[in-house]
Amino acid sequence: MDPLNSMNKADIRARTWGLIGYALQGFGIVVGVSLLLSIVLNYLMKNKINKTLGESHFRWQRHTFWWTLAFLVVGILTAYINIGYLFIFVGSLILAARTFWGAIKLYKCQPV
Repeated sequence: MDPLNSMNKADIRARTWGLIGYALQGFGIVVGVSLLLSIVLNYLMKNKINKTLGESHFRWQRHTFWWTLAFLVVGILTAYINIGYLFIFVGSLILAARTFWGAIKLYKCQPV
């Protein structure tokens, strides 16, 4: 049975916006502007997705953004001693892994 058939319109809308957010985060690995667009979208849609399937995914996306940003800032600040590149690499891995994991879960209509 297709899980989309048993979902209401609010859940389907939240799922669609969540997948768009994950796509923007995924592109953010290469193009940083799309990562910023994903967090803006996330905060704009925050109240519209309450009590839907997308609520846990939007929270997951916000946490992913802030953790990635923290690692990138620490990486940039410590790049002059060469350890910063490790932080930047780990931040990129966090972004890629959490984006992939969340998108797969949302595609399957499962909360994170």
